[in-house]
Amino acid sequence: MKTRKLHWSLSLVTAAMLLFANRSHALVTSYLIDASNTLAAVRATLTNNAEEVRAAATIGRVLKDLSKPSTTVITDYNLFTSAALKLGPLISQPTFFLLGSNVFQGFTNDAMLIAATTSARVAALNDFVRAKKQASNQLASALAIFNRISTLDAKVQILVGRQLMAKLAAAIRLVTAGELNPGFALNSMVPGHNLNYSVTRGPAGIIYFNNDVQYTQTESVTNVEAGTYTYARDGLHSADLVLNGPDSTNTVQLKYRSSTNGTFTARNRQDGRTESRRGTFTLD
Repeated sequence: MKTRKLHWSLSLVTAAMLLFANRSHALVTSYLIDASNTLAAVRATLTNNAEEVRAAATIGRVLKDLSKPSTTVITDYNLFTSAALKLGPLISQPTFFLLGSNVFQGFTNDAMLIAATTSARVAALNDFVRAKKQASNQLASALAIFNRISTLDAKVQILVGRQLMAKLAAAIRLVTAGELNPGFALNSMVPGHNLNYSVTRGPAGIIYFNNDVQYTQTESVTNVEAGTYTYARDGLHSADLVLNGPDSTNTVQLKYRSSTNGTFTARNRQDGRTESRRGTFTLD
């Protein structure tokens, strides 16, 4: 289709955009909303001959795609891709090409913001969340696509951009799943709090964490000891607590049922002998 046969101008488009301000309410990105409004305004001017009527019909199909509901930038991009493919040869027209280039640049900028935000969310996951590495791999793939996309032909860029958005969408799904299941185990023991324990068929007691390295254990009025401790998370729902007392070392494997309670297995080593105890614990 030759440009001279179509009678529209950017000034006319700009003036007419306000008439179609509500057309793209289902979209998320402002630049795609503006593009949709511009297409609608252009379509309204194409009534002079059969060629323009055919162009108007094509734009109508594009606008139908852009009227579909969307709640994310990534969904908007998928709608944009579908619309660009439907434009066919029209996309080479100066008005449409400039419009598409501006929208694509907007999506590229948003993609990098999404990647940065998602990367921060991935970093915040603890290392025992399986989805953390998977999400990180998806982000790495997205970055690789982004780094080569500028070397591609404009029409190819749109299709490759869909791969970029798919990688970001996968990373978001994975990190969201990881955030919903971070595990119950604490990353570190909180100073100033108690671990209350009850040994199966045995005594109950309290371990008070004075600070990051020192504890005080009370098992009865006459059985009070102080020492140093280390705490290391080793799974989604488990951690090792080692109590180094004045005469013995207790290695306690904590199995969390929630963030504040669970079961334990303790091994006490004293004078070359090892004694095991099991029970339950709560944190406050």
